[in-house]
Amino acid sequence: MTLSVHAERRTQTPPLHRKQQPLEGVVGDSVAMRRMARLVRRCASLDVSVLIRGESGSGKELVARAVHRLSARSDGPFVAVNAGTLCDTLGGSALFGHVRGAYTGASEARQGAFRQAHAGTLFIDEVASLSPRLQAALLRVVEEDTVVAVGSDRPTSTDVRLVTATCEPLEWRVEQGLFRADLYQRLAACVVSVPPLRERLGDLSALVAHLLREPPLRGFRVDQAAVERLRSHRFGGNVRELRNLLIQAALSIDSDVIGAADIASVLCSRGSSCAATLAPGGAQDLLIQTRGNVSAAARLAQLPRTTFRDLLRRSAS
Repeated sequence: MTLSVHAERRTQTPPLHRKQQPLEGVVGDSVAMRRMARLVRRCASLDVSVLIRGESGSGKELVARAVHRLSARSDGPFVAVNAGTLCDTLGGSALFGHVRGAYTGASEARQGAFRQAHAGTLFIDEVASLSPRLQAALLRVVEEDTVVAVGSDRPTSTDVRLVTATCEPLEWRVEQGLFRADLYQRLAACVVSVPPLRERLGDLSALVAHLLREPPLRGFRVDQAAVERLRSHRFGGNVRELRNLLIQAALSIDSDVIGAADIASVLCSRGSSCAATLAPGGAQDLLIQTRGNVSAAARLAQLPRTTFRDLLRRSAS
């Protein structure tokens, strides 16, 4: 929030083609991710507010944590708040704190997220969800670098770097009068866009390998045919959806190896069109797994035999 830019903390921007170390905690080495990583490093070196754009499940909080780790505030706290859970009644208390007796049930004082994040970073996710009242209160804090606890009239100085995230186009909300233009300008000193998974499928293998090292998928393996099968999916839920698909596939098998047929079955069960989600090459993979049994392969794909045979003919042409 305090826009104190220190020259000694500025870093030269390396050319995009020069390979850099990936951001800690953020998986991906595609061109899109390297471009994002370069911008994250530049933003982190400047003590300004950062707005992170990205679809749901794309990893916006991971990027926010990377901004914090790479900043001069890395030794300070990182506090995360989801604005979607903040109502007018208690949202002010969650962000700014309250004094004892501020309202019915306030038997003890509360610091609030801003004071908890003092000398560190406050991450507000789903910032577009803030009510007009909380937007006005947040703007005052950003402008004055002070917070006033609910039930108090005494301002307290705060030193917080504000990082916010949204999966909605804030500019459109500003145009519609749903989000304050002055607050938007304060939050968007630096804007980072997180690419959706469908635009960086080159990172899919690395993401799968990373997820398999974490519980509850640790100990499972995914064969190459399954990875290729995943590449044909659009991933509207991004990395979060990828993780959920792998977990569901792991729960459905009797071994520790997830195959293409397991992925196809999960996609069908989650409402995807089986014919649309199974590529011709995937049909061949299923046929191999069932040792040439077309009926068994069609059952795994949850397709009529005629449709499955058509996919096989297309793969052979």
